[in-house]
Amino acid sequence: MPFYYPLTLGIRQSKPVDTKSGKLPANQSYETWREGVARSEYVYEEFPETQVLTRLQQCAPVRRTRLWLILGEPGAGKTTLLETWFTRWAKQLASARLGLVVPVLGQLRSLQVERTPQDNEELADLLWALGLNGRALLEDQGRAIYRRDRVRCFQPLWLFDGLDELCPPPGEQFYQALVNLPGLKVLSCRTAVYETLRWEADRYKDQEYELLGLKPLDQQRFLTHALSGDAHRAEALHENLLRNAQLRLLAGNPLMLSLVAQVSDHITLPVTRAAFYQAAVSELWRRRLTNHPEAHFRTHERDQVLTNLAERMGMAQIEAPLA
Repeated sequence: MPFYYPLTLGIRQSKPVDTKSGKLPANQSYETWREGVARSEYVYEEFPETQVLTRLQQCAPVRRTRLWLILGEPGAGKTTLLETWFTRWAKQLASARLGLVVPVLGQLRSLQVERTPQDNEELADLLWALGLNGRALLEDQGRAIYRRDRVRCFQPLWLFDGLDELCPPPGEQFYQALVNLPGLKVLSCRTAVYETLRWEADRYKDQEYELLGLKPLDQQRFLTHALSGDAHRAEALHENLLRNAQLRLLAGNPLMLSLVAQVSDHITLPVTRAAFYQAAVSELWRRRLTNHPEAHFRTHERDQVLTNLAERMGMAQIEAPLA
């Protein structure tokens, strides 16, 4: 997306139950798009992302070393959030000085868990080298700080994206190595994946936040940005979404809402998610191959490739006619 929309994070809490009726209060549910779950089982204490970043900056110099978790559904904005925090923080850094708290952004999918060093200095060198790629987001800034030979000069604040993308999945030794590494660590992970890791990872956790879905007012503002400021069209599209029982749940997810905005000018929103996904793929396929009309007829091969990719990603209940 060519714009960043401020997100809200939440600390999960169990829903209170009415002691008289034994029912959950309807007004305290938080509806959001989830992997196979239409409605969250929790309520949340909500925080603007700027407030969480401020707290993170305040905690970093205290030399806390345990893990902060940022959980969210696919497309909720986990990667974008960490990149935004990194660039916002790094661009405000004062001149390089010994002991300066410095954010370091890294993609965990680049790591090989079984080869992760247990020695603190070796691990710091490895992760610092990995984080040097994040300097590309800063343009000409950060050259005096983000250099390979300066890992010992600063106090890193590690922003690690994609705990769910580590292969093989991390074990206790990996979490121990991270906690023993000086500096506070922030890790992002898909909500569903973290539930499978929670038994081991929670022992080394300090804070856990979830990226919350966009509320209706946020959805309309988001659509206005996505539609290049066309507020009238955004309002009409949002009203159309709210009337659609199936697609309404997708509107809380920034990636899904962005997709709706991209294809809405050429398709009528279908009544089911499956039909929407099919129509969206067909529209994006048409745009991509405008200058290659012969490829428009190769939809069978396209569907086979997409299905195989989805199976490799571990997605369940994939159906497509395969040769």
